[in-house]
Amino acid sequence: MTLSWTVTNEGTGDTLESRWFDRIYMSSDSVLDGSDLLLGEQNRNGVLAVGESYTATREVTLPIGVSGDFFFIVETDAGLQVFEQAFDGNNTGFDAAPTTINLTPPPDLEVEFIDAPSEATASRPFSIDYRVTNFGATPTPNSSWRDRFYLSTDEELDTATDFFLGHRNHFGALDIGQSYDATATFTLPNTFTGDFFVFMVTDSGNNVLS
Repeated sequence: MTLSWTVTNEGTGDTLESRWFDRIYMSSDSVLDGSDLLLGEQNRNGVLAVGESYTATREVTLPIGVSGDFFFIVETDAGLQVFEQAFDGNNTGFDAAPTTINLTPPPDLEVEFIDAPSEATASRPFSIDYRVTNFGATPTPNSSWRDRFYLSTDEELDTATDFFLGHRNHFGALDIGQSYDATATFTLPNTFTGDFFVFMVTDSGNNVLS
């Protein structure tokens, strides 16, 4: 998103300093405070004479998963480098009307298939093949997440009570429609017997907004 703002020296003298920086914030209201999100900084080089102005432009990246009406607040000379005597209190500005931000269509990670052996032996390793696909409308903003595997005595996954086999980390973002195939190998406890269903949870930590 591109933001532009204009700063004017409305004082009675030129700035003594020739370098300072402006900060851009995103806020749910028009009051700048510690809860507002800093989007970026823009350096200013050059003395600003009485009545003179400059216009700055900056590309900013909006946070993921945020929607609603927000104000973009610019604080000029955010580091208080320019001596203004008692006139530092008017160094912030914002549009009179807020900007409506809509959610970006999210990615959607799904386990496309999981292939486990029909039989396995306690205390010996066995392997699970699987594929995860991004069926969403946008690429994943994350480049890593964790896939977890469970054994259950029924067809309902309950991560609180089902047996946790282990996890595998995935590294690399997924574009729209892109997949990754992987194999996870685990060793069953030597006391394990019976019939079990294998479950997999991709992005188990919900790191990817979807």
